[in-house]
Amino acid sequence: MLRQLLILCLGAVALATLVVPPALQAQSTPYSRTNQLDVNRATLEEIKQLPISPELAQAIVDHRTYRTYFDGLYELLEVAGMTPEILGQIRDLIFVTPRFEALGEDLTDSQQRLRERYYVVQRFLSEEGASEGLVDEYIDRIADPFNVNGLDYFDLTSFQNVSPIDAVAVLKEKEQAGRIESYRQLRSSPGLSYWGLRNLRNFVRYEEPETEKNELHGDYQVRMYNTPYLLDEYDNLTEVLSDGNTNFDQNTLYGRLGIDVAQPYFTNKLRLKLGTKFKGYMLTHRNLGETEFDETLKFSVAGERLVSGDTPLGKFNLRRAVLGNYRVAFGQGVIMESTDFFAPRRTGYGFGTRAIGLRPDFSRSDEFTLKGGAVEGDLGNVRGTLFYSKDDKDAILNPDGTFNRYIVMTPRLSNEFMEELREDLDGSSGFNPDYYQSMRDVMEETVTGANLKYQFVPGTYVGLTGVGMSYENNAVDSPGSNRWDPNPATLIIEPARRQEDRDAEIQNGYNSLNLGNYRRVWGAEAQTVFNNVSLAAEYGKLETNDDPDKSSVGRILAEGPEAFVANAYVQYENFNFLALYRDYDVGYDNPYQRSFSEDTKFEQTIIDGNPFRLNNPYWANMAMGLPQPKAEQGWYFFTRYQVSRQLTLTGLEFDTWKRKADGADLKRVTLRAEYRPVFPIRFRIRHRISSRHEERPDDIRKFSSWDSRIELRANLSKFDQVRFLYSTSNVTFATRPRLNAPADGGNTSDNQFPVRGIPAKAIQGSFTHNFNDFLTMTFSTQLYDGFLYNFEDNEFVVVDGNGFRNWILIRSRVSENLGWRLKWTSDHQKSRTFIDVRNFGDVENPSPDATDARFDQTSYRFQLDYSF
Repeated sequence: MLRQLLILCLGAVALATLVVPPALQAQSTPYSRTNQLDVNRATLEEIKQLPISPELAQAIVDHRTYRTYFDGLYELLEVAGMTPEILGQIRDLIFVTPRFEALGEDLTDSQQRLRERYYVVQRFLSEEGASEGLVDEYIDRIADPFNVNGLDYFDLTSFQNVSPIDAVAVLKEKEQAGRIESYRQLRSSPGLSYWGLRNLRNFVRYEEPETEKNELHGDYQVRMYNTPYLLDEYDNLTEVLSDGNTNFDQNTLYGRLGIDVAQPYFTNKLRLKLGTKFKGYMLTHRNLGETEFDETLKFSVAGERLVSGDTPLGKFNLRRAVLGNYRVAFGQGVIMESTDFFAPRRTGYGFGTRAIGLRPDFSRSDEFTLKGGAVEGDLGNVRGTLFYSKDDKDAILNPDGTFNRYIVMTPRLSNEFMEELREDLDGSSGFNPDYYQSMRDVMEETVTGANLKYQFVPGTYVGLTGVGMSYENNAVDSPGSNRWDPNPATLIIEPARRQEDRDAEIQNGYNSLNLGNYRRVWGAEAQTVFNNVSLAAEYGKLETNDDPDKSSVGRILAEGPEAFVANAYVQYENFNFLALYRDYDVGYDNPYQRSFSEDTKFEQTIIDGNPFRLNNPYWANMAMGLPQPKAEQGWYFFTRYQVSRQLTLTGLEFDTWKRKADGADLKRVTLRAEYRPVFPIRFRIRHRISSRHEERPDDIRKFSSWDSRIELRANLSKFDQVRFLYSTSNVTFATRPRLNAPADGGNTSDNQFPVRGIPAKAIQGSFTHNFNDFLTMTFSTQLYDGFLYNFEDNEFVVVDGNGFRNWILIRSRVSENLGWRLKWTSDHQKSRTFIDVRNFGDVENPSPDATDARFDQTSYRFQLDYSF
C-alpha cells in the first residue's frame, strides 16, 4: 500500500512538471504584495528571482535597455515571451516607477538635464549661421546652467524670446525677495511673460552646483555634408573666365576646383570645461571645393566670473576674459557685431536676439571673427568691454595693390590656386590677370575697441562705443598699398556705362587714400524699461574727415556718414508690439555693422546676379556673402496677439522703407497665424506680399510678389508627427518690350504686356516616428514647380525648377553621451529647356545657352555628437 502511494505521488509530480508552464516552476520568490519589485529599476539578478524563466528575465532587461522603460504593467506584454498568464502570476509581485524617475536614476545631473530637454538640444545642435555661436552657449547652459540669482540684465536678454521687460521682471523679483529659490517663485515674478518664462527655464538653476573645481567635462561634434552650390552661387562658379575657351574644367572656377568630385564640407568642434570657470574651444572647417580639413581654424580659451571684490568705487567683477577667437556685440549692431552671417530683420527681440557683450567665437565665421584678447567686467554701475584683435583677412585688391573691398569667400580660393589660374589663362581673350590677384589673407587687420555702459537701474543705461581698425598689406609692398580705394572700375566692366543710381553703394565705399591706413567708427547707445515698455536706440558715425587742422575730437564731430536705429517695444501677456526705425547713409561703410536691415549691402546692385558684368565673376558672391546691411531708411512694425487658446496671430509684420542709393520705395507685409481646433492638430498659415517701385510705375525694375503657405501639423502619440504643406507664389514685373516681343522682330514700342515670373507651387508631406527614446526617423517628400524655399530639419534649402525631392533623416542616441544624425536627400528635376536671356533670341545667328536634360542630385548630411 505504501509503495503504491509513493508511486502515485511521483506520477502526480511528473504530470505537474509536464502541465505547469516553465515560468511557474521557479523557486520561491522573496517578493510579495508588501514587498514588490520595481521592474524599471531592478537588476537582472533581481528580476530572475521572480517566478519566471531566466530567458524572460533577460528579455525584460533588454526591452528596458534597447527600447524604452515601462509606463505601466501591461506594457510588459510587449516583451517577447511574456503572456497574459505569466503577467497574471507576477502582477501582485511587481510595480512600475514613473519613467521619468527611472530615466534619471543612473545619470549625472548634467546628463539628466540634457535628456529631459532632448528636443530642445536637437533643435540647437542642427543650427547654423547667425545664431550658431549662441547655440553652443545654450547647450552649455542646459547641461550646466547658471544660478539665476547670478545673472544680470545682459545675461538674461541674451536668451531667445526673453525680452528686456522679462529680464527686468526677474531682477526685480530677486531684489525684492532677496533671491529666487525655485521655478515656482520665478514663474510668479510680476511682469514676466509666459513666453519669456518658457524660454528661460531650461537654462537656469536656483542654487549653486556641487562641482569639483578641477572636474573636466567636454564634448566633440563632427559634421560632414555635401550640399551642392545652387542658384546664384552655382552661376557665379560656372561663369566662363575667358572668351573662346569651351573647356569647362579649365575655364570655370567650378571645373578648376573639381566641385562635382570635391571633398565634402567638414566641421570639427571640440569644447572643454574645467570646473565652473574655465573653458577651451577649437574648431576646424572646410567648405565644398576646399582641400584641407582646417581651411578655417579657430581656438579660444575663456574664463568666467574670475575675480570679484569690493573697491572704493563699488563692487568689481571680472565677468569674462578670452584669448583667441572671440566675438563682441553692442547695442543694436550699428557699430559692432562680429559675424560672417547676415540675418534679415534682426530686431534684437524674439528669435532675433543679439548676445550683448563678449563671448568666445565657436562659429564657422572666418572673415569677421576677432582674434586676440578681450576682457569684460563691472565696477559699480559701470560695465566695460575692452578688446584687441590682430588677424589676416580676405580682400579684393585693386590693380595698384590697394584694398577695394572685404570679401567673404565660399569656397575660399587659395593664393596658389589663383597663381595657377593666372598662369594658365594669361593671354586668353577676355582674361585680365590684374583682376585675378590673390585674395586670401592678403590684409592684416588690427582692431582695438571699447564699450562703456552706465546702468542707472536694471534695464536703463547709456553707453559709448569706439572701434578703430588699421591695415597692413600682406601681398603688395608699395607706397599707399595699405589704404582703401573703392574704385568701381576694378569690379565692373565699363562702370561708366553700366552703373546706375542703385549702384551708389559700390562707388561710395570707404576711401582712405587721403586719411591713412585706418578706419574709425564711434557712437552711443541707450535703453530704458518702464513697466511693460522698452525703448532703445543706437547711433554710429564713420570718421571720414581728412582735415589736418582738426583735432581727433574735431574729426569725430565733423560731418560724415551716419547710421541710426531706434525701437519701442510694448509687452502684455497675450500681446506685444514692436516699432523700429532705421536710417543708414550710403557712405556708412562699417564692415562690422549688423543692425536691422532687409537686404545686404550689394544686393540689388549690378554685382547681384550679374557675374558676366564683373571683371572677375567670383566677386558676384559679395551680393549675398557680405553681411553688411544696405543703406535704408524706413519703419518696421511687428505684433503678436493670442486671440484665444485655439487661435494665435503669431506674427504680423509691416515694413516700408526707401533704398537710399536711388530712392526706390519698397514694402513688405507678412501675416503668420496658427489655429488649433483640438490639442494635437495645428493649422499654420503664412502669407507675404512685397513690392518695389510702386511710386515709379514706369521703372523697368518695378515688381510685386506674393507667396502663401498653409501647413497642417498633427502631433501623435509618443511625439510622432505628421506634417503637410502647400506653398504657392508669383512675381509680376514691369513691362519690358524687348524681352517679350514676337520672335520675328518688328516694332515693339507698343508692346505693353508685363513680364510674369513663373508662378511657383509645391506640396510636401512628412512623417516623424520615434521608435523609442533613442531612435527617431523623419521621411519627407515634396513636388515643386518653380522657386521654393523650405526648412529641412533646420537646414534652409532653396530649389528652382520642376521636380520632386525626397529626404530621410535618422537620429539616434547610442548612449547618454553619444548620438548621431544622418540625412539623405534625393532631388530629381524634370527635363527642361532654359534659354539664357543674355543672347536676346537673336534670330539671325541664334546661340542660346540651352539645356534639355534631366537633373538628378543626391546629397547627405552626417553629424556625430559625443560628450564626456
